[in-house]
Amino acid sequence: MRAVVVMLAVAVATGLAERDALDRPGGLQSLPVVVEDSGYVEIDGALLFYRTLGEGPPILVLHGGPSIGHEYLVDGLRSLADRYELVFFDQRGIGRSTGSADSSRLTVSRTLDDIDVMRRTLAGERAFVLGHSWGAALALSYAIDRPEAVRSLVLVDPTEPGSRFRELRDENLARATTAVDSTELAALFASEGFRDGDPAVVEEVFRTIYRPWLGDRSAAVRFRFGLDLEAALRGRAVGARVVATSAGLARWADLGRLTVPTLIVHGEVDPIPIEMARRLASGVEGARLEVLEGVGHFPMVERPERLEAVVRDFLEGG
Repeated sequence: MRAVVVMLAVAVATGLAERDALDRPGGLQSLPVVVEDSGYVEIDGALLFYRTLGEGPPILVLHGGPSIGHEYLVDGLRSLADRYELVFFDQRGIGRSTGSADSSRLTVSRTLDDIDVMRRTLAGERAFVLGHSWGAALALSYAIDRPEAVRSLVLVDPTEPGSRFRELRDENLARATTAVDSTELAALFASEGFRDGDPAVVEEVFRTIYRPWLGDRSAAVRFRFGLDLEAALRGRAVGARVVATSAGLARWADLGRLTVPTLIVHGEVDPIPIEMARRLASGVEGARLEVLEGVGHFPMVERPERLEAVVRDFLEGG
């Protein structure tokens, strides 16, 4: 089933999960056993890094950004691995995946092709597909174009399939960004640690960048991006190139073509306005919208237990 180039690790109750469990009441006894696997899949000269957690029906997870990779999603979705196999991967040129910023492969349409290869290689004939933010836009596009490959679709705080709400989004984000945010970010960029590529400082840069996107700003300390400076800079260049080549990305006019069961989860105070999510849900026949009160753009960081509950209920036919 899995035509992979390099198999990095196969583990049960991985060290990362053990580290997290030690901070919980009951220690390791409170952590269910989860099978983890990671490696690379080669696609047209690039190596795309993947990580799987759990066993069961596969959920293909598409990260946002697109420059930040999959790492920030893992902790908040991990609990679903008790019944499902979570299939994460870093998109081409992002995170631990290779791929030149000058490559002709860095387009939306070719990213959708990469998603299809990863789905067939790691998840089989059909999979649940869950996308967050930019990843939700890709997931929507993929499900419209390849409905036979998608069992059902989960869009978590999706970016808009167009630009009707762009101005309102920008206004919301400007209001949420404080002078402290701007001052701290400038100081981090100017710091010796950032110039030297200290991973802890790079991590703090991303936490500061995304803090205004949170309903609960204190939750920023729970972000885990796992990027060094080289990966962060490469991801920014690659992400900008992909976003700029948007042919193949679903638009408002395409929503009527979506035929798979669809759940939209949206934070009530996400800078991407809730009006956009309601409009999106109304444009997809039979779509279900779940609004998370007081939550911003990253429910897997702010309210992972609430996100888990609504996703699990949807996938199990509730």
